Amino acid sequence: MRCLAITFLSFVFAFPALGLAEAGAVDPLAAFEIPVTSGAAAGYVPDAVCGECHSDKWESFQQVGMGKSFVKADGAEVIERFDEDGVGRFYHEPSNRHYELWVDDGRYYFRRYQLNAKGQRTHVFETRVDWILGSGHHSRIYLYRTGSGELMQLPLSWYTLQGGLWEMAPGYEEADHLGVNRQVRHRCMACHNAFPDVPKGSDLEGMPQTYPVDLPEGIGCQRCHGPGAAHLRALYSEAPETEAIKAAIVNPIDLPRQELYGICYGCHMQPSVAVTPELRPGRGAYSFRPGEPLQGYKTLLDIRDETRNQSQRFDINHHPYRMEQSACFTQTLGQENALGCLTCHDPHRKVPVAERADHYRQICLSCHEVDARDLPVMASGEPHPDVDPQGQCTSCHMPTRRTQDVIHTTMTDHRIQRDPGPLSVLVAPMRKRPAKVAAVTLLYPDQGLTPQEAEMAKLIGGLRYTSYKYAPAAKQLKALLRQMEAEGAVRGFEPWLVLTRSALAQQRYDLALVAAEKGLSVAPDNAMLLQQRAMALFLSGDKAAGRRAMEDLVARYPDFAIARYNLAVFLQDAGEQQAALTMLAPILNQSEVNWPAWRLKARIEAARGDEPAAIEAYLQALRIAPLAPKVQDELEPLWSRAGRDPEALVIP
Repeated sequence: MRCLAITFLSFVFAFPALGLAEAGAVDPLAAFEIPVTSGAAAGYVPDAVCGECHSDKWESFQQVGMGKSFVKADGAEVIERFDEDGVGRFYHEPSNRHYELWVDDGRYYFRRYQLNAKGQRTHVFETRVDWILGSGHHSRIYLYRTGSGELMQLPLSWYTLQGGLWEMAPGYEEADHLGVNRQVRHRCMACHNAFPDVPKGSDLEGMPQTYPVDLPEGIGCQRCHGPGAAHLRALYSEAPETEAIKAAIVNPIDLPRQELYGICYGCHMQPSVAVTPELRPGRGAYSFRPGEPLQGYKTLLDIRDETRNQSQRFDINHHPYRMEQSACFTQTLGQENALGCLTCHDPHRKVPVAERADHYRQICLSCHEVDARDLPVMASGEPHPDVDPQGQCTSCHMPTRRTQDVIHTTMTDHRIQRDPGPLSVLVAPMRKRPAKVAAVTLLYPDQGLTPQEAEMAKLIGGLRYTSYKYAPAAKQLKALLRQMEAEGAVRGFEPWLVLTRSALAQQRYDLALVAAEKGLSVAPDNAMLLQQRAMALFLSGDKAAGRRAMEDLVARYPDFAIARYNLAVFLQDAGEQQAALTMLAPILNQSEVNWPAWRLKARIEAARGDEPAAIEAYLQALRIAPLAPKVQDELEPLWSRAGRDPEALVIP
């Protein structure tokens, strides 16, 4: 690619040579072979292009955590610590599972197994690691891609605490966890990486969660500055004008405070991992653009936690949430020097260790007065304790402490306090204690919502927290939607999708069907709504209509694994065993970690009398999910009839 860091005069004379003399004859980005996204996140270019002109910021940004947030595993920098044989190992006692990760010829590999009563490895699952999530400053999470394009998280993580250690990834601490089947959804990817080039509409709720083989590597320039294609086209125009070039890209520092910090808060303001923000109806995961109000993209929710009050809660992503609880924030809000993310952080540069003490001290002293000893004046009138010349204000007033949701790492607490307590207590090991949500609230009362929309956001947050099973919330949501529908106030299909999911979870098939139909009237191509409608028809007794609906869905979305699986269930129910196996085959080949599909195959093979094939399918289900419901019980009689060693199935 031609270097962009050249004068405007060079562009004027260069274009005729490229055949671009006639305005609009050729897209200049195509002429320079600069790819531009065109799907759900249109108008983005490779972030490396920015470095051609902004080399200083580009180079320093590569050392910032955001710049290293997501990388290909192949050839990635190896920061982990391995045993002498080159393998990293961890035994998870609650689930009685062994984990291994190693690097071979620049490629990462993962293995999980258990030991049976004879001490032999069983339930062995092995895969190549495709992507690494996390900068490595605090941790790394490992992902693999299925043949159908799903990204799955692996249970083992690397943490840099205490010189580095292998431990379970967040959410995997207890015995019963998602194992190798935890899907990386577009909502997750939207904050952990630059936007991928996926089809328009595929980032909406209820659509298949698949990704292309090639993905961006790391959060880049355009996450804060907006899509760069228009900026480059203005730069490449026949008569480039400085103001037009500047106007074609967002410079966050020129934005009003609310829009400026909306960029940061879009990913870093997460009051609770138990109840996450709700996207506004009609908004896709990759639809936010710098410069727009954040409240038009998502509604920020908070919780009342029965286990801790607000001041005691400290999650890994609590930077602005804790900052806003600080007197330094509340007492400067509305002033010219109001505290915010950029008061201390330059997003383009990581402050070198040698400079940090003075850097943060100068920021603090820009507001706080000092006495004759050059120490801060205390409100009590007492002299400030002596401070080591290399000490930082943050060491005592914004200490590093262990996070409650990711218990194997520590983070800076952004709630500025006079006395946060003994530092040794703040970093001490702890047991994971998930939030127990007593109520869902709005983080800010004014987020551009009507009272009905605000109530709906809280109800939906509560339903998601309970896996859609909390009947009182579902009843309230149904009544609210009925009232809003009568007033023409229901926006989008998403509320109907939530009600459909809740109705199915509670076996209210009549309600599920009505809600699905209403959602489909707004979004007729939504895959999950179509799937839920087919399920509601089938489970309510109209099996023929349910089957036809599911067949239509599979024809429209052939890689939608859950629809293909459910259609196979319908076919098995009708006694069409071979047709069911044919329907399952693409799942077993492409979405190979779908253990319910392997269990269904085993049941069909057993019914057909092919017990060896059934045994192998059951074993594959156990390799994927050792606690897969009913698999062990259904396998044991087949195992016994085959004369296989019963101890091989026993996990002590």
